[in-house]
Amino acid sequence: MSNKTLTLAIVIPVYNEQSYLKACLDSIATQAVLPDEVIVVDNNSTDRTLEIARSYKFVKVINETKQGVVFARNRGFDAAKSQLIGRIDGDTILPANWVADVKRLYTASGSPAHFAATAPSSFRNHYKFFWYGMHRVTYFWPSRLMLGHTTFVGSNMLISRKLWQEVRQSVCLRTNLHEDMDLALHVARTGTKIGFYPGLKASIVARKMTSRAFYYPLMMLRVRVNESHLL
Repeated sequence: MSNKTLTLAIVIPVYNEQSYLKACLDSIATQAVLPDEVIVVDNNSTDRTLEIARSYKFVKVINETKQGVVFARNRGFDAAKSQLIGRIDGDTILPANWVADVKRLYTASGSPAHFAATAPSSFRNHYKFFWYGMHRVTYFWPSRLMLGHTTFVGSNMLISRKLWQEVRQSVCLRTNLHEDMDLALHVARTGTKIGFYPGLKASIVARKMTSRAFYYPLMMLRVRVNESHLL
C-alpha cells in the first residue's frame, strides 16, 4: 500500500475544550499532507466547543450523549471510515508533518492489518521538561512492567480500523478505568505489538499530570486486576 492510497482519520473526543480546540484544529488545517477525515466527538460540551468545531469545513462533528471519554472515543472510532485512525485530544497541537510521518511509518511497517502505535507528547506548560520526564517515568515505563506492553496515550496514538473492529466488543466501558490503558491491554491480547515512536511527538497541555502523575501506576494496576481481564 502506498502513502497515496492510504487513508487516515483523526478522531478528537471533546468536552468543554473552547480554550484549546482552535489551536488543535489549526494544526490539522496546516498539515503538509491533510488527513482524509477529521471527526470531533462532542461529549455534552456547555461552552463554545461545538461552535469552534463547526467553523472548520473539514471537520465532521458528531455527538455522544453518554458521558465519558471512553464512550466519545468509541463513537468516533466507529464513525471513522479510513484504514488508519489517529486519536488526539482537544488540546493536542500536531507538528506540520504529523500526517505525512504517520503514513510513512505505517507503509514502512509493511501496512499490516493490525497496527497500533503511540508516542510521547511534549508539554506547553512551564517546567515542560519536568512534565515530559514525569510522563515517561510514571506512565510509559511502568506500563511495560505492570501491563507487559507499551500503553497508549490518547493525545497521540494510532490504531488500524481492522484492529479496532476486532477489539471493539471486548474493550471495557467502565468510566473508572483508564480508557487508553484498557484499549492497549485488549490490543496486546490480539498479539499486536504497540509501537512506541519517540520521534512522532505532539504538543499538549499538562492538565492531568499535576493530579495524576503518581496515580498512573495505580490505574495500571486497576486495569490489570479488573475482573473481566482475569478471565
